[in-house]
Amino acid sequence: MLTLPSSHDPKKQHPAFPRKIEFQLLGNLDVRLDNGDYLPILRPKHRQLLALLLLQANVVVPVDALIDRLWDGTPPASAFGNLKTYIWELRRSMSPDAPADSPIDTVSNGYRIRVEPDGLDVTRFKQLAREGHRALHQKEHETAWDHFERALRTWQGRALQDTRAIRALRNAAAHLEEQRISVVAELVELLIARGEHAEAIEQLRSVMDLVEVEEPRERLWGQLMLALYLDGRQAEALSTYQRLRRLLINNVGVEPTNAIQELHQRILSADFSLDVTC
Repeated sequence: MLTLPSSHDPKKQHPAFPRKIEFQLLGNLDVRLDNGDYLPILRPKHRQLLALLLLQANVVVPVDALIDRLWDGTPPASAFGNLKTYIWELRRSMSPDAPADSPIDTVSNGYRIRVEPDGLDVTRFKQLAREGHRALHQKEHETAWDHFERALRTWQGRALQDTRAIRALRNAAAHLEEQRISVVAELVELLIARGEHAEAIEQLRSVMDLVEVEEPRERLWGQLMLALYLDGRQAEALSTYQRLRRLLINNVGVEPTNAIQELHQRILSADFSLDVTC
């Protein structure tokens, strides 16, 4: 285990947040001050290191773990020295006049980045999603809709979309995208029940590129078929089914589930009982 000299003195209160800094991972990695200025973090390893720290914000990440993740399990002999250099350069980027006052601390055998509760989009998204699911469980549908809609507004693109060169960040991004898809699915159910079919279609299409990459998620495809049909776009709903069927056969080697096939038949026959708002 590598051990670092600690800059953390428990008897001395560290200035909590010398500068108001907001971090974004749900899209491109961005660092922004409260005056609207963006801090340039240009070097790929700096951006990857910052993303790794932010994914465990306010928690000490051991040096060994950072080294393993930054170099995908095969670090160079110079990794320990390189890591210390990257940390110092990140500190200088975020607090050029006093790098020691940056939000990155050295603590025992690791590093921690201090982030305010509203200073990271991932934290805001997860909190809003939890509140939305809780409200949905309690059948407080309007409250759930509000939380889900606000949660999805925190996204500016695909998670970590410009920092995916290392496995740890690709895995983290995939996990975040799964959470996003779960929120979209719940929000769409509420939108369809409210008769807001066009908005439901827009929300679904915002993640359709994600659900075509791996095994198709038939719940979302079924929701899209239903929303299109209820929006008066029967032909599009039927072509969406055919697209899903091709994806399943080509990628997985199976037909759509019985529930999706039944929905297809009901759309084909213009079954009036599909209108959930009537």
